Amino acid sequence: MGQHTSRKEKYCKTYWIERRNFNNIDIQKSLKLSNSKFVEGSTKNIHFGLIHRFLHTRSRQAYISSESDSNCKYCLTLGLFNRETIIHCFLDCPKVIDFCPNLENILKLSEPNLVLTDYVKIFGARSKENISQIVMNYLIQYAHKCIWKNRQKLENKDIDINLWNDYKE
Repeated sequence: MGQHTSRKEKYCKTYWIERRNFNNIDIQKSLKLSNSKFVEGSTKNIHFGLIHRFLHTRSRQAYISSESDSNCKYCLTLGLFNRETIIHCFLDCPKVIDFCPNLENILKLSEPNLVLTDYVKIFGARSKENISQIVMNYLIQYAHKCIWKNRQKLENKDIDINLWNDYKE
């Protein structure tokens, strides 16, 4: 039985290969790894939107409306003029670059030999073989949510990956 690949999935793979040279992307596997009863709906939605480039960034808004500014608000405060794209939001923004060592330290608690590559930051671990990789994939998805929520608030403060923030009254 052959595996069906949709036109949207091919477009998505082409995007990630062209922009970041991510080869051997398995979109369906990445989504299956994220599809757990322990992962809440909004976290799954952000992960899905990130992989498929559905998240609404400032550069997408500027493409739709000529009155919008496509520059990243965080970079503007540093005097930089970087377009806010999906890749910029989750990999290249100085705010995320500052956050990644903290994320890597958290992930190394469950996977001590981890090298946090850009591929892992976006797609997570390639397999669901053991509990440490399941935990790692969950934390990466939760980091996506924290990064995205921080950007939506447009607050110029550090990204917080406190798992209890969502459960405060």
